[in-house]
Amino acid sequence: MRRKKAAVAAALIVGALVRGSLAATPAAAALSAEDEAAAYRDYVLGRYAWSNDELGTAAHYFSRALRYEENDPVLRQRTFELALASGDRTLSLDMARDVLAKDPQNSTAALTLIAENFRKGNYKRAQTLVSTLAVGGIEAVIAPVLTAWSQYGQGDGEAALATIKPTEAEGVLRLYELEHAGHIALAMGRADEALQYYHQALKMDASGRWRLRLAAAAAAQRVGDTAQAKALLEIETDPDRRVFFAEARKRLEEGKKIDPLVSSPADGMAELMMQAANDLMQGEPIPLALVFSRVAELARPAMVEAQLLSAHILRLNKEYRGALATVEPLEPEGPFGVDVLLEKARILQDMNKADEALSLLQTATIRYPQSRRAQIELGEALRRLERHQEAINAYSAALALQPTVRPQDWYLYFLRGVGYERLGQWTKAETDLRKALSLNPDEPNVLNYLGYSYLEQRRNLGEAKRLIAKAVELRPDDGFIIDSLGWAYFMSGQYNDAVKHLEQAVAAEPGDATINEHLGDAYWRVGRTIEARFRWRAAMDSEPEKDQSRRLTAKLELGLDSATAVASARPVAPKR
Repeated sequence: MRRKKAAVAAALIVGALVRGSLAATPAAAALSAEDEAAAYRDYVLGRYAWSNDELGTAAHYFSRALRYEENDPVLRQRTFELALASGDRTLSLDMARDVLAKDPQNSTAALTLIAENFRKGNYKRAQTLVSTLAVGGIEAVIAPVLTAWSQYGQGDGEAALATIKPTEAEGVLRLYELEHAGHIALAMGRADEALQYYHQALKMDASGRWRLRLAAAAAAQRVGDTAQAKALLEIETDPDRRVFFAEARKRLEEGKKIDPLVSSPADGMAELMMQAANDLMQGEPIPLALVFSRVAELARPAMVEAQLLSAHILRLNKEYRGALATVEPLEPEGPFGVDVLLEKARILQDMNKADEALSLLQTATIRYPQSRRAQIELGEALRRLERHQEAINAYSAALALQPTVRPQDWYLYFLRGVGYERLGQWTKAETDLRKALSLNPDEPNVLNYLGYSYLEQRRNLGEAKRLIAKAVELRPDDGFIIDSLGWAYFMSGQYNDAVKHLEQAVAAEPGDATINEHLGDAYWRVGRTIEARFRWRAAMDSEPEKDQSRRLTAKLELGLDSATAVASARPVAPKR
């Protein structure tokens, strides 16, 4: 409620400031009092909706306000951007036309209209718009591909392939051109040439694009190389990705042609924009990535994967309502059905709706029992709720779905091991933690967790110290891991070394109750009792858990030795 009130107040203030500035302009002066009131009301409501992540509503109100202030370039651009970000096709196109009329070099507006012209088959107009794209940046990378598709759409496939000829291109541009040269050649019926382009692209592709392999399989089938087509469709061993190849394998077995990935310029643009969005992202919600994913939707409205990508980008950008509005209309069916359920669950989790998210994840594992990702994300949700046995069951189900153990599976063994440890089943926990370490010997989290577990049990102290020391080498700025090393020295009676490392840990994480408590204990052991009490008080001020609070109270009243004797217990830190 406080956030909403603040947003309304901010919007009213901004509205008042804008009102004051516009009142002096001829356009504003020409407005009637009624129109002026309506304009500011719509503007304020738009600001409020925007502050609450209601992107479509914000765009709607801003577009209404814009009717009264047609010459405001900032409001016009913002309205367009919000309309596009929210996925409002009609308003996005209307605003793109308006923006481009006022700013012919606006690449985002041009891309929006290129997508619409490709969808409607207006290829000559699309080619003209492509020529207005920026000469630098990612727009310059995608422009040759869009030009080639517009030429193909006008019936000149040879010109298209000449435009996109990738012999001199480098890097991501070469990869895009190879891939789309393959798509265009395949659409022209030149499957042998398409296959050559696809093979070159696959050699460059370090990320293993499954969609590119699917296209290559379609080309291989068309040149009569059924064995190669089958091999391309069998490469992927992850059950979550293999589902995308199921229909293609079925058609191959039945002697029917595999559907091409791209069959029109609109498909080609959608594919290009979605791949560019993915390449831009790299885990970060880059604004231009959302532009590209939304443009992909404009080119190919039924492209569920583009809609999911848009929702994903919005969620990473903490635009949760916009993300939810994007994914809500999608049906949890077909090859992307599990992705729809999982993305919606992630959004709900980020909105602190854990129960709704958990219900969706449980539905996903029932509806898609072969999905490893569904089992893993269910396990994660259960772990966060401290329902450790159920989480263990989900992780075990995920591991069972993978025919062979891969290095990246260390994470599942680690999480399952953590669950076993929390339940007190140490033998099973140690087995999984050591398995995780064997798969990824340089993972600091595993090294630290296993080492700290040994410290808690007062066993294998030498190995514990070695494990944690390696974790510190790998992640030298992690205050929690440094704390573990300091505690290892404390447990070994090397109190001066403990102080040294625990002081570093507190410097990195000054607000952590356990680290402050550990440093206080170490200070006490080296005779720095005043500083020890200071650290224990700092721990008390850092929201310790109930048991820890009682322990700290005893130390402050009695000192470390007497408090330890009374409690018959040592300080225990939560797992990192």
